[in-house]
Amino acid sequence: MFIGGPGTDKTRLATAIAVSGIALQGKRVRFYSTVDLVSVLAREKHDGKAGRIARSLMRMNLAILDEPGYPPFSQAGGALLFHLLPELYEHTSVAITTNPSPRRSLATLGKTDCLRWRKYFRSNSMPTGWCSQRAARLQALASAAKRCPGWDG
Repeated sequence: MFIGGPGTDKTRLATAIAVSGIALQGKRVRFYSTVDLVSVLAREKHDGKAGRIARSLMRMNLAILDEPGYPPFSQAGGALLFHLLPELYEHTSVAITTNPSPRRSLATLGKTDCLRWRKYFRSNSMPTGWCSQRAARLQALASAAKRCPGWDG
C-alpha cells in the first residue's frame, strides 16, 4: 500500500515496481484505476457475468489498484471492490495507492466494510510523504525561469 498526499509519486512507484516485475522477472501485472475497475465490476454484474474480472486478476502476479475512492464511487461499487479483494488475497499480490482520507474511505466502503477490511487484510505500507513532488518541481522551474534573461514573470 502506497500512502501519501497528492503528487507524492505513489502511482509512479507502483508503476515502477510493475515495469520492473514485467521486464526483469517476466511477471504478469495488471494496473487499474480503481474507479474504472469498479465500473467494470458493476457492468459485469449487470450483464450476469460476475467473476470474470476476478478470475482474470487471479492469474496475475500483481494487481495494482490506483486511488480507491478518488473520484468517489457508490457504496454499492465499494462493496463490489471489497468482495473482490478477499478472492485476490489468496492468489495474487495487490498494491494499492491511496491518499488516506478516513472520511473518503468510510464513504466509499462503508463503516462495516472498513472494519472487516482491517480484520481480514494484513498489509505493508510505504508512506510517500505529504509534500507534492510535482509542486516542488514546478516551483524549481519557475525559480530558474525567473533568473533567465527575457523573463517577464
